Amino acid sequence: MKEYIELGLIALLPAAFAWLFTFFIRKGRIKKPDGIAVQLIIGVVFGLIAVMGTEFGIPMNGAQVNCRDAAVLTAGLFFGPPTGIIAGLIGGIERWFAVFWGVGSFTRVACSVSTVIAGFFAALLRKFMFENKKPGTLISLAAGLVMEVFHMTMVFVTNMATPDKAITVVRSCSSIMIFSNGLAVMFSALVVFLASGNSFSFKKHKARVSQTIQRGLLVTVIFAFVTTTTFVLFFQTTMSNSQTNSLLDLAIDETANDINDTSDENLLRVAQEVKKAIKTRDIRSVADEYEVTEINVVDENGTVTDSTTKKNIGFDMASNSRSAEFVHSLKGADSYVQGFGDSPFDRTVTRKYAAVKTDTGFILVGYDKSSLQKEIDRHIVGITKNRHVGQSGYVLILDDSFNVISAPKDFALKNFARTDERIEFPDPGVTFEISVSDTLCFGRYEQTEGYYIFSLYPEAEAVQNKYVALYTNTYLQVIVYAILFILIYTLIKKVVVNQIKKINQSLARITDGDLEEVVNVRTNAEFESLSDDINSTVDTLKKYIAEASARIDKELEFAKNIQKSALPSNFSTVNNRSDVEIFASMNPAKEVGGDFYDFYFTDKNKLHFLIADVSGKGIPAAMFMMRAKTELKSLTEAALPIHEVFTQGNEDLCEGNDAGMFVTAWQGSIDLNTGLVQFANAGHNPPIVKRNGEFQYLTGRPGFVLAGMDGVRYKPQEFQLEPGDIVYLYTDGVTEATNSKEELYGEERLLTLLQNNQFENVQELCTAVKADVDAFVGDAPQFDDITMVALRYIGKQES
Repeated sequence: MKEYIELGLIALLPAAFAWLFTFFIRKGRIKKPDGIAVQLIIGVVFGLIAVMGTEFGIPMNGAQVNCRDAAVLTAGLFFGPPTGIIAGLIGGIERWFAVFWGVGSFTRVACSVSTVIAGFFAALLRKFMFENKKPGTLISLAAGLVMEVFHMTMVFVTNMATPDKAITVVRSCSSIMIFSNGLAVMFSALVVFLASGNSFSFKKHKARVSQTIQRGLLVTVIFAFVTTTTFVLFFQTTMSNSQTNSLLDLAIDETANDINDTSDENLLRVAQEVKKAIKTRDIRSVADEYEVTEINVVDENGTVTDSTTKKNIGFDMASNSRSAEFVHSLKGADSYVQGFGDSPFDRTVTRKYAAVKTDTGFILVGYDKSSLQKEIDRHIVGITKNRHVGQSGYVLILDDSFNVISAPKDFALKNFARTDERIEFPDPGVTFEISVSDTLCFGRYEQTEGYYIFSLYPEAEAVQNKYVALYTNTYLQVIVYAILFILIYTLIKKVVVNQIKKINQSLARITDGDLEEVVNVRTNAEFESLSDDINSTVDTLKKYIAEASARIDKELEFAKNIQKSALPSNFSTVNNRSDVEIFASMNPAKEVGGDFYDFYFTDKNKLHFLIADVSGKGIPAAMFMMRAKTELKSLTEAALPIHEVFTQGNEDLCEGNDAGMFVTAWQGSIDLNTGLVQFANAGHNPPIVKRNGEFQYLTGRPGFVLAGMDGVRYKPQEFQLEPGDIVYLYTDGVTEATNSKEELYGEERLLTLLQNNQFENVQELCTAVKADVDAFVGDAPQFDDITMVALRYIGKQES
């Protein structure tokens, strides 16, 4: 248990150092992770971890169970090809020399070579399959499993002279090494993923094409592997059983032939001696002397003339098919032996007969089983002593009571039935399992000449060849399918996925507005056709856009003219008077804008002036501007006070405002007789007023924006102007104008400009402000409408 705990801790070391290096790289403590120095350091560290995997491995059947390859794979897959190669060389070289201080020597070549190859394997995967990106957990697991399967295959390849020991080593350590290394690499992938600042998300995301192909190909390869492995397992099991049965039958057949030959030779010898003896002695005394069951004398006509069994005398040998064999066979031979069977003289007994030719016919000598066994037991004792089934199997010859007649030299049992009192032997020729001397064996038996011939083959040896074939076939299939997976995936990625990426990159630039982008992927006819179709579609789109743009420009120009005509531009209606001067301008950010201004008289000496800013830009803002301007003017002309105009106007603008637009506005009315200005402010920028020769912001609390919320009431406010005083109104397009450095023009800059300059008239003031804003902004685009209104109160002139 202690060794397995040490193995588990060593298996976690690659993941621990992978987290450490990834964390330092992410935090910037390791600069240039792809640099030669960093790659060398990381490679050496993981090479030393591989060395620890060897030194703290578990010795098992001449091998060293370890997680050495996991360190090498982690280095190459997650930190770059050079680190994997360096770690593999360090781990492999150390494993080669480790035999000098006690590490198993049987797998020396296999382990050393596999560790070096693991470094190159990880490097190639990282560079060509993953394109220098870190693999995911499942692919990392697969890489670890495949590498260890290759490692186990190398054990067979490098020990082909001793396949039995190789399969023993592989069977004892393959499972733990394959899964421990695979899981160690997978765990490294997991900690690298987390150390990189990623987190698990359970939201469903659309898989990329490469991921879909990867998963589909992996499922296909696994299905093919499972199918072929199942077939191979079935085939190898069938072949192993067939080979086992063949070996058992062969041993039985050879032994049976030996017994039959011994029996035949012995019976012929006895028959020859009987032939000589009966010439001078009584036939019955001869039978007793040679312990045979019966002797029959047959004349040349095939008739029994004398016999130890009286009822046989006078029997016609040609009358029975079994006895007729002797008549026919002896026509061309001097002797003939017939195996055990029903006696031609008495079907109720079994006999084995041998006939030898005489001058007047032939002598037929017969044995029953007991007589025959008694005669030949001593001849067959040594038949099975040096007979083998496979390498360690053997053959037993038993009598009817299962007493052992012939067995190998070291076989201790005397009665075979005592091996297992519960055993019930099947029919002859059927394979069964039996434990003999604490060894589980496959067994098979036949009966011949009154004997049982048992052929026994230790099960461990019988399945050894099956396991060698099964393991080698399975491992080679894993390697072949892994190579196929890598090659097919790499090919599809290069031929299909990478081309799709190129097309998508071009499409991304097109959708971002770069209609001059040309899709030019022409590696295959299909991609060439797709590229041409996309380019044709973009050309058509450009044509439609150009036509639509021209049409929109025309319509916007028309809208611009309408909006411009809606704003008062004839300042002479005011400026022809001697008591007041006014000027206004609007420069929209787009063709049409949401800012507006207005000025008009409601009686001879009551001048109303207004500036407003609608939320948003373009056509919607312009349309809402027209509505707000019309609404406020109509209410003002209805002789409502300014604050009531805003209160009622807010209610009207809120009605049907599904778009949620709003207006900031400042409106004032000046009594040209007195210079008193009454005003209301709906969330607009505070005006700048010049009084006593100094420009100042008009402070006060503005009301809520128009159309923002119904039920809002606005308060009346006022201030006094003296002759020469100026009121300057503006929208936030002035103060929030932004230059290329993202700096705002600002209220302070505006006030300083007005304070530090003298203006002949209000038009000159507005022109100066616009020029200063333009100079500040420079080449930066205009984001908001710029609108200004300036009014100078001159007052009544003394006549």
